[in-house]
Amino acid sequence: MSEINKPKQVLDIRGDKGVPGGMSDEIQRRWGEKAWAKAAHNGNYDRSRAHLNFEIVKDKIQPIDTKRSIPKRIAQEVKERDLIDRNIGLKEPKYRTIANIIFGGSRERMLEIAFGKQSIDLDGGDNSKLQRRSEIERWAMDMYRFACKEWGEQNVVSFVCHLDELNPHIHATILPVDHRNHLHFKNVFAGENKFDFKDNTTALHDRLAEVNRPWGLYRGDPKALTGAKHRTTEKYRQDKLRENQELEQQIEDNRLTLGDLNNQISQKQKALKGLDTMLTNLRKQKTTIQDELDKLKQQAVDATIDRDELLKQIEEKEQSLADIDAKITDKEAKQATAQETLNSLLTEIGKNKETLSELRDQTAQTRAERIQTQIMKAGFESVVASFGKLVTHLSSEEDKELFDGTMLSDLTKNGSKIVTCAGLLFAGMVDKATDFAHSNGGGGCSSDQSPWGRDPKDDDRIWALKCLHQAHKMMKPAAPKRVETAFRFRRR
Repeated sequence: MSEINKPKQVLDIRGDKGVPGGMSDEIQRRWGEKAWAKAAHNGNYDRSRAHLNFEIVKDKIQPIDTKRSIPKRIAQEVKERDLIDRNIGLKEPKYRTIANIIFGGSRERMLEIAFGKQSIDLDGGDNSKLQRRSEIERWAMDMYRFACKEWGEQNVVSFVCHLDELNPHIHATILPVDHRNHLHFKNVFAGENKFDFKDNTTALHDRLAEVNRPWGLYRGDPKALTGAKHRTTEKYRQDKLRENQELEQQIEDNRLTLGDLNNQISQKQKALKGLDTMLTNLRKQKTTIQDELDKLKQQAVDATIDRDELLKQIEEKEQSLADIDAKITDKEAKQATAQETLNSLLTEIGKNKETLSELRDQTAQTRAERIQTQIMKAGFESVVASFGKLVTHLSSEEDKELFDGTMLSDLTKNGSKIVTCAGLLFAGMVDKATDFAHSNGGGGCSSDQSPWGRDPKDDDRIWALKCLHQAHKMMKPAAPKRVETAFRFRRR
């Protein structure tokens, strides 16, 4: 499996100024009938699966505790641990004091972890008979322990696994407690600047990937690069259209990623240039001070001036040299780190360019297949229409009789119904195809005909052709004085 097609992990971190009551209700499913009706109407939530949701508290899996809202849980932690919440007392919250985190992965893989091979209806059907697999609980526990290791178990206020949405995922509410006992998102998750944030986020994705790898979820692009947000994926009704839209979205994401990477590379190059300049100046200062120190030491040997004063100046120069050496060491370390980051970015942009090229190739192929289908359809309709006109201009009845009963002739007269019947056969809906044929005057096939069906070696094109021929037979009118019998479809 290529890197593009591997199931990807999801890690979405967002700093917030608190947890509004509406968000808390959504996470905990503290909903009444009206709220549930609205959620189900939007198509994002399936109430028949709500009983499968769970949360993890102190390393134990349990049903979601709806008695205490998340804001109340936060308030209790702040009070009991004397945490400093800088928003308390303000008319409007100003500071980010909460981390809302989504753990998840590619939809198909997450559904497999949660429900295995059980049949699931994602279009509003009843899924109340679904059972939660132990695998999703073990995956969730791995995510919980990862969160505890990263940010401290005491700071995990809520850790809820939602199995009633289109894509199973975890919504975690974390208190970002820094070394001063302050709730401070930037100090815990971001860092001093955007470079620190990118480095911290990248490292976090890498660590999570090690935990997710046994679950078949792989490292994707960090949110810091892609700008991706946690959202419910829209349902696409047509497979080819959905595939093409997803590919185009990936192309756009990679295009944005490449732009971000180019910006970061430019900034790192500027930073390296600045470090080079600073190191050059520091080394010049060191040479100058070293020369002055050598002269002072020589004067001390010659004792041309007061020796105590010389020793004092020598000591000051040596201290200056030590300070400069420390600065040089620091700048060299930063230079090495910046160069390493630059090399990593250059490698990453190379990979992204390869990925972008692959995605464009896939999109071109998908578009070509869709266009080819449209051309074939248009061509088919054109041929049938042309034949219909041609038959009307045949000079003799004998010539016309040559075409009677042929597929081309029947398609001209009854093409849409024959194609509809063939489509039902192709989809395996044999009973509906038979009913359709009989309800539209067909009955040309009898139950004593030889068996037919799809051979394992048949590709879609051959199978479609078989279905078209069979539908043509089924749509023929029943022979006179013949007792109509139900058509039986027998597979090999």
